[in-house]
Amino acid sequence: MKKMLVILALSVSCAVFAVVFIQSQKQPKTISPLVSEEKDVEVTEKPIPLAKYESESGFSFEYPGDVVLDNLTLPNEESYANIKLTTKNSMGSTEISVTDTREKSIQSYAKNNQINLDEASPISFAEIKGQQISTKNQLITIALDQGILFKITTDLDQNPKYWTGIHSDILSTFKFTETVQPKSTTNTTQTEDINQSDEVEFTEEEDLSE
Repeated sequence: MKKMLVILALSVSCAVFAVVFIQSQKQPKTISPLVSEEKDVEVTEKPIPLAKYESESGFSFEYPGDVVLDNLTLPNEESYANIKLTTKNSMGSTEISVTDTREKSIQSYAKNNQINLDEASPISFAEIKGQQISTKNQLITIALDQGILFKITTDLDQNPKYWTGIHSDILSTFKFTETVQPKSTTNTTQTEDINQSDEVEFTEEEDLSE
């Protein structure tokens, strides 16, 4: 009889233990307040603010503030600007030249300067239509307007994405602050003004002699 009671008690105890164990497994697990989960923090790079360049010749554009802009010596009297952009963060460069030209079209300029336009694509900036040539190592944009040639040459080197972005920044922000007149036209106008003033003085002398 006692053995029966002992067996029954053990059976009940096992049943209770099994029920408690099953219920504990169904309860959601909670994280202790002393334990924190490590999460990957995404680090977003802040965009570099753009710097603005304004030329005395009457145009402006913007470029990344970490890029160094140098005004190089003008190669000749027909040049309005000779600019080079570099940075110590990456190899490569962008050069901008604005100069008078006797060429009547981009095609004739390219032919006379051995530039292949077969794979060039049309592009426009500051309401000027031009051509863009993309190769493995260079990105060149050429535009011609009213006898003035605009040429932007970017050496991509080993960082084409970075320098292509700078090239695009320059084109998208390029503006004219005033109308750029060809220097030959300016000189002609000055000569005409001098001749007109001489004629006036000569007429006055005739009036005085009478």
